[in-house]
Formats: sequence, structure tokens, C-alpha cells
Amino acid sequence: MAMVNDFLTALRAEHIKKRGTGIYMLSAAIGVLFPAVLCVFGIVRNTQFNEPFAFSYYLKYIQDAALPFTNFFFPLLIIVISSRVTQLDHRNGGWQLMDTQPLGKFALYFAKFSVVLISAVIAILSLVAGGMFFGWLLTNFIEVPGHAQLHVPWKELLQWGSRLFVACLYLAALQYMIAVLIPSFIWSILIGFGLLLTGLFAKPYGYVFDWYPFHIVSRITDFKAGSDLGYWFVYTEYVSVAAALILLYLGFQWYKHKTWRRAFLATPAKALALGVVLALGAVWLFALLRPKQGDEHPRTVLAGELDAGLPVSHVYLINPTLQDTLAIIPMQGNRFHQVLEGELVADHYQVAFDRFYQTSVYFGTRDSVYIAGVANADASKFAVRGTRLADNQAGSVKASWNRIRYYLEQNMFLDDPLHFARELHADWKKTQRESRLFKTVDNYTPKADFNKRSEKLIAVNYLSLWTGFVRKRMAVFPDQPTVPPSAIEDIQRHVSLADEALLSDESYREYVTDQFILADTVDIPLPEKALAGITGLPSGRFRDKLLYWQLSRSLKEATDSAERTALMDRFTAFFDDSVYRRRAAFVYHQWQRVGKGRPAMHFEATDLSGNRVALADLHGKLVAIDVWASWCGPCKRQSPYFERLALKYRDEAIYFIALGVDRDKSKWEIDAKGKSKSVLQWYAADMEKFGLEYNLATIPRFMLLDRAGRFIAAEMPMPSENAFELIVRKELGLPD
Repeated sequence: MAMVNDFLTALRAEHIKKRGTGIYMLSAAIGVLFPAVLCVFGIVRNTQFNEPFAFSYYLKYIQDAALPFTNFFFPLLIIVISSRVTQLDHRNGGWQLMDTQPLGKFALYFAKFSVVLISAVIAILSLVAGGMFFGWLLTNFIEVPGHAQLHVPWKELLQWGSRLFVACLYLAALQYMIAVLIPSFIWSILIGFGLLLTGLFAKPYGYVFDWYPFHIVSRITDFKAGSDLGYWFVYTEYVSVAAALILLYLGFQWYKHKTWRRAFLATPAKALALGVVLALGAVWLFALLRPKQGDEHPRTVLAGELDAGLPVSHVYLINPTLQDTLAIIPMQGNRFHQVLEGELVADHYQVAFDRFYQTSVYFGTRDSVYIAGVANADASKFAVRGTRLADNQAGSVKASWNRIRYYLEQNMFLDDPLHFARELHADWKKTQRESRLFKTVDNYTPKADFNKRSEKLIAVNYLSLWTGFVRKRMAVFPDQPTVPPSAIEDIQRHVSLADEALLSDESYREYVTDQFILADTVDIPLPEKALAGITGLPSGRFRDKLLYWQLSRSLKEATDSAERTALMDRFTAFFDDSVYRRRAAFVYHQWQRVGKGRPAMHFEATDLSGNRVALADLHGKLVAIDVWASWCGPCKRQSPYFERLALKYRDEAIYFIALGVDRDKSKWEIDAKGKSKSVLQWYAADMEKFGLEYNLATIPRFMLLDRAGRFIAAEMPMPSENAFELIVRKELGLPD
């Protein structure tokens, strides 16, 4: 009790000493500043919220305002406040005077530290309060989406604020110890500011450290949703607590004894105490920072839920290479659960919810994954939990924009392949290193098989850039062969040209076929070069799978029936497994049915007046068809372009039809009535039959028929692309 009384007395003394310093006012001002700035920007720019799903308006507003706060100004505030409260006594000899007081040094040391923490709390509370006030003010000037939740999310705000406070403890303890040790006000601030800038400069280069105090604070806005597993705090916040306790112990012992030797080495007991604290702290931090991976499950389980406005009856697990269905899982309400029998190679599989939505999930034998999805008319969003949590969050390894891609686009170093290869190799090494750093917010990392696959695909992406470079050199310097330098050979050693496990990835398939195309100098179409190269591979599953993919692609891209038939006659004999031969024949018949010049299958529909209509009613004019649904976001984005073309060519010999395939006719009717009258609004009478006969896999789908009802193109470009209008003008006989 005496210790508590001493602490409260010391804390009151600290508040007396700080009068006139404006410490708490500064904290409140920093907290409320960014919600106010965001409000002004929102009013000036007439901010529009693009969130497709229900969201908490005030929580989002506060988290958006917190971005500069957590990344720079809040850490800077802690640096300044820590230095300011200690400088009050450094400057006036207060530390020596306090030693003469009848109060315990524990109370004196931690009372001053409490002022720093109180300042942090004031800043956080001001940010939250300012966010609610200025967020409300902004609603009077902008249009808030109808699905925005305008009630105050007290629990979420409490969790977010407490996470931010706990995350700052490590930083506060570190800066406070520095400020106590160093009498100079300027030097303590410069050290803290230097550490802050170091973290800021490292972050854009992929160096984000979960043990670095400034990065721990910034992760609050990096991972706004918090734990994927439903925990109140995430592991970096526990790291903050552990590191803060260690630093507070070290700082207090130094303050109590005034030198490091007297504090920790004067007696064996003190040295032992230091060793125990550091050992326990190291074990604690090691346990917190050690990455985790999902455990192996006794069975292979695919389960999940989908929150959508549509009645979904089945979930389909689809093979990524053959595109055939591996499992059909019934939906029970909005949930599904299936134990999968047999071996399942770890890979990215497509999971489709009827014909409405689909996502990709990485898993394999003895994995249990849970897909949580939400969908509406504008978008769909899926999150994967379970034994492959980190693998699915790590996502695609396809290279984004980088300097090598820029060099290639700008035709740089075509005369210096050695320099280009060295630059490419250096960038590849950097990307490989960064790929190994991925962790989820809960400290989970991908499993070894996923990491190995990712590293191979990263190498594939860089080798594809090299292939593009070689192709350009062949065009510019046809008489100069490009021999791969040692830097390229180093990357090539990481990728086999016959890796069956990578065949589900399109970038790998294209890389392999590109090698055949480069090696073949015969003047024939590129797809034929690829097919000819594949047939030269040793027989087996790898050749069958790659041949099936390339042949299916060529059948789709073929310009007429004769070309498709020639492809089938020439290449299907190379399949060793009859399954692939049958699958290729199925693809062939699908595209033959909708091939150019083939008669379009008859279908009937209903218009907005309830009248029965049919495709046969439109003979004599071209027919452009848009297959869409009210729940399809991409359909809605393409619809204005389709309507604009209908208005532009309304006096020409062409019909524009929007064919709805909603299950709920009332939803189609509501949306269709709001569309342009220049487009005929039809509702398909038999959607299943139409989808099968027209080879309808996804929507939106655009088709063009000639005046006799024959296919010109069963799969047109999107109306937003210039190619769509060019095809229409050509068929109408209009100049380009």
C-alpha cells in the first residue's frame, strides 16, 4: 500500500512540474488533427466510398485517419513527450533532488513514465473522439452508401484503441530509457527520430520487422481487421509488452544505481538477476516471434460459408489443369462441409458456388481449409482459414512492375545482354529473399511445399522476362545469337521444363511453350510451333497435360471449323491417356457448336412486357448479345459501354440484346427497367439449356450473330475495349 501511495504522490508531483508545458494539449491536438484533415479533404474532394460490402462507417473513418498517425506522428509524439518529461528534471537538477525525497525510486521512475503513457492514451482517445465527430460532420456533405453502418461500434473501437496502446508500450519504454540515460534533450530526440526514419525508409523495400518498435505500432493500420483467428491482440502486441517489461527493468535498475556496473555487476546476485531477466525475456520473445505453421489434419476437409443474397445449392471443386469437377458439395443453408477421399496434390484449386461466384484455394491431402465468403451484386470476397491460412494469404507470386520489366518495355540494353542478365539476376535474388519474409498478422508462414513452389514460379517469371528479351534481340539483331549468360543459367537451374506440379500455373505453361516457339524457326503460326514442340516431349502425364492445355487453347482460338478439325486430326494421337483425348474431343465439340459460321441454337425468352420472344424473331439484322445477371459486378461495369454502342448504332441493321440469366426473375426485372431502351431486355426461359448449348462458363459474355442467325463470334471482346466496336463496324460494312 505504501508503494501505491508513493506512486500517486510522485504522479501528482509530475503533474505539478509539467504545468505550462502543454504536453497533454499537444497529445490531444495530434490525435484530433488527422480526423479533421480527412474531413476537409472529404468535403473538398466529395469523397465517395467504394466499399462493396456492409462496413462500419465510423470505424473505417477512424482507421483511415490513423494512417499518418500510427506511421509517423504518434511515434514522434512519444519521442518528444518522453524527452520533454525527463528534460524537466535533467535541466533543473531534479533527478538529484528526487533522490533526497522520502519516496521510493520505483514510484519516482514509473510516475514519470506514466505521464508518457497518459499522453499516449489522450492522443488515442482524441483520435477516436475526433474521428466520430468529424466523421459525423462529413456525412452532412457527402453521400454515404446505404450499406454503411452508422451506429458507433463500441467494441471494435475499444479493441482497436487497446491494441494501439499496447503496441506503443515497447516504443514508449525504449524512448523513455534513452531520455533518462541521455541528459541532452536534443540528442534523445535525434536518436528516437533516427530510429523512426530508419523504419520508414526500410518499409517500402520489404523490410518490415515484427520486433522493431516503430513497425509494431504501424501494423495497427497495416492490418486493420486485426487477428485472422479472432484474437483480441496479435503476437506483435505481446512482443511489445515483453520488450517493454525488459526495457523498464533495465532502465529502472540503471536509474536506481546510476551506473551499469552498480546496477548489474556489483554483486553476484545482481548479475544473476540480470541473467535470469534476459534469459526469460529472450525465451519469451523467441516463443512469440517464432513463425508458426498449420498442423497436418487427420483428414482432407473442404468447408466454408457464403453470405450472399442468392440461393446457392452446390459448391464445385475444380481441377486446375483439366478444369473437370473433382467434388460436388451440397450447401446446407449458407454452409458446406465435405471430407475428401483419396490423394489430393497440393495445388491451387478452383472452388465455384454454382455459376455465380468462384475463388482459388491452395490445399492438398491432410489439409483442412475453411472458406468464408461474402458476395453481392457488385463483388465477392473470400478469406481462407485453416491449415493453409498463410499459403492462401501469400497469394500470387507473379511479378508486379519492376525495373527489369521497365527495361524490357523500353527496349533497353538490347545491345548488352550481359548487363541485362546481371540486372535481372539481382532483381530475382531480391524477390526470392522478400518472398521468404511473408507472415500473417498472427505469425503464420506458408508451408515448405508452398514456399518451394513459389520460388520456382518466381524464377519462371524472371526467365519469361529473359525470353521476352531474347525475342526482341532476335528481331533487332537477327544475326547475333543470344547465349544465356551464367546469371541466367543460375536461374534456369531452379526450374525444370518438365515439372508436372507446376502445370496448373499458366505462367509456367506459357514459359515452357515459349521455349519450343523460340527453338522453332519454321514460318508457321506460334500455337502450332508450341503444339509441335510438346509432341516431341517424352510420353507421359506431363506431355498429356501440357498438350491438352495448349490444344484446348488452340481450339478456342481457331478461326473456323476446318482449322479445329485439322488440329484434332494432327495432335490427339499423341495423348497416351484416353481421358485427355476424350476431354479434348469434348472441348472440340463445344467450340465447333459455337464456331464462326455455325447456326446459333434457338432460344426463347421473355421481354419486360411479359411477351414471349425468340432469337428467330431477329433474323435479317446483326444481333449483339450481352449475357448478364443482376448479381454480377463485372456485368454492371460493362453494361454502360454496351448501351452506349446500342445508342450509337440504333439506326444501323443491328439489334442489341441484354439477356438476363438471374434465377430470381423479379431481380432481373428491377434492374432491367432501369437500363437504356435502346437495348432489348430479355429474360432467358431455360438458362441451363442456354448455358450448355452456348458453352457459357462465365458472365458477362458477349456474342455477335450475322443476319442469318449464324455465329460471327461466340466470345466477343468486352464492350469497353475498342476491338468490340471495330468488329461491329466491320460486319456492318462501315469504315474503321
